[in-house]
Amino acid sequence: MDMLQPSGNRNDTRLARVYDAFERQSDKPKIIEFINNGWIIPSGGHLQGIQRMDVTGITYFIITGSSEDEAYFIVVGKQSDRYEIIQKKEISRNPYRHAGGIQVIDNYLVLGIEDNKKQNISQVLIFDVKEPDKPIGDPIAIIQREGETKRSTAGAVAMIKLENKYLLIAGSWDSDTLDFYRSYSKSLNEFKYWLTWDKDKSNRNGWYDRIWGNYQNLNLIGDHDNNIFLMGYYFDEESKIDYVDLFSLHLNNAIPDMIKKESSKQMFCKSGASFNYCGGCFVKDENTIISYACSADCSDHGIINEFL
Repeated sequence: MDMLQPSGNRNDTRLARVYDAFERQSDKPKIIEFINNGWIIPSGGHLQGIQRMDVTGITYFIITGSSEDEAYFIVVGKQSDRYEIIQKKEISRNPYRHAGGIQVIDNYLVLGIEDNKKQNISQVLIFDVKEPDKPIGDPIAIIQREGETKRSTAGAVAMIKLENKYLLIAGSWDSDTLDFYRSYSKSLNEFKYWLTWDKDKSNRNGWYDRIWGNYQNLNLIGDHDNNIFLMGYYFDEESKIDYVDLFSLHLNNAIPDMIKKESSKQMFCKSGASFNYCGGCFVKDENTIISYACSADCSDHGIINEFL
């Protein structure tokens, strides 16, 4: 099978050297506070995934959330001299009450919603978010997932553009397995399941270390040489440390050899933010990756950590 080739576009900038950009990230964040000016945030859950969008020189953040009854996302934008929530969108209600890790590619937001109680059904949704300052409509594509407990959830999703097609990854519970999907045309309505990578069946020879974390957020990035990489964000419950890990993807290899761990960074989240809640990356330019973490709650205000 031929390697699928990445190609650059808006919100899909390619890096010159991914490993170097990964290592250059600061492990200490800048603190960004955003205000909730009257938006009702449902209880019984927490914020889940974060992505940055730069549109016509303005920076926005899209942040998903879960609750007891509702999955949702908020859009944070800069108003005057401060960041605040500019819209909240209900995505779905029970049983799809849990929205997870997300990615923005081109003008599209991809996210997963799941039943986090029965843990046997989920959906991957794609939204057009080209105008984040305006009300965002219904999803333009839906991938239905159901089956074995914890293997059919979609707690973290990632997507990258490959020429005129897309590669999409849906991580199961704690990302213990990764389901790969490919689009077979320019249409985002035509994703087909391709294969499943299982952490317990992976070949970890040559890895930076042998650790596969309980990733709550996954993002796909590429470089100028058509190589594809995966970034994973997690919080280690034993050490109480936040990590971001870098993996290279080798789509032509046998499934156990498709993913190789290249590096790992401990990140010092502050002011209540953690990758246990939200994590995500933004490729600012061909030399710069920025990682983001977020607080668990934004009922009054929220905290974003920016690792530049």
